[in-house]
Amino acid sequence: MKVGPDFVDEFPDGDPAAAEVFATLLRCGQTVSTEIERTMLASFGAPQNVLNSLAVIEGAPDPLTPKEISERTYLSSATMTATLNALEHNGWVRRIPNHRDRRGVQDRKFNRARSSIPR
Repeated sequence: MKVGPDFVDEFPDGDPAAAEVFATLLRCGQTVSTEIERTMLASFGAPQNVLNSLAVIEGAPDPLTPKEISERTYLSSATMTATLNALEHNGWVRRIPNHRDRRGVQDRKFNRARSSIPR
């Protein structure tokens, strides 16, 4: 990417070369992220956040609460709810009552989750 000819006038303390490098890296990162998302959907039929959450659940030795999964995947609670709904809908996880907190649930992978996702 190139900055405009008036870049230095508008940002006297700015470095045009640094701004161009930053903008190029940002665009490359967005392109890579978009391609990863496209590939995940094409390969597994699920978006990256769903597959990342499944990996977190699958890698845990014990059931996790939605909050714990959310913290490990950096997803908001609203996004986590939709993500867990998708995982449950696909039969990859099962929600079980949380015996430590009667208001909550824990998420446990089904044994078939491992075999239903191509590796």
